[in-house]
Amino acid sequence: MTLPYSFGTGTNLDKLFISQLQADLDALVVGAPNTQIVNYILAATDGGQTIAMNLAGANTLTVPPNVTIPMSVGSYFWAVQLGAGQTTLTQGIGVTINSRIGLKLAGHYAVARVYQYAANLWVASGDLTV
Repeated sequence: MTLPYSFGTGTNLDKLFISQLQADLDALVVGAPNTQIVNYILAATDGGQTIAMNLAGANTLTVPPNVTIPMSVGSYFWAVQLGAGQTTLTQGIGVTINSRIGLKLAGHYAVARVYQYAANLWVASGDLTV
């Protein structure tokens, strides 16, 4: 996606801002979701993607430790409960997922964002419940 306008010549700081803005916009262009019909363990390629859990029964979406699946600090993913089965965000060995409410998606079509703020430390927010 290219910005449809110009900010003019500007300073180097302006150019850096525009460059970062362009990179951020490009990052928003995401392909189809990674749809799962079984319990799923996050993969390194899932960073910035949507994991759609489409199961009739209760299921888990596991965040593995960085030693197993390395992801950089700042990585995130979206979790969507497409099916009727409740999706639970599960912590791999040594992983902590913090949340204000809980680690279960609240129901059919619930969405949560899970963000890594330090190695093996994640925070989940969105339509979650206990």
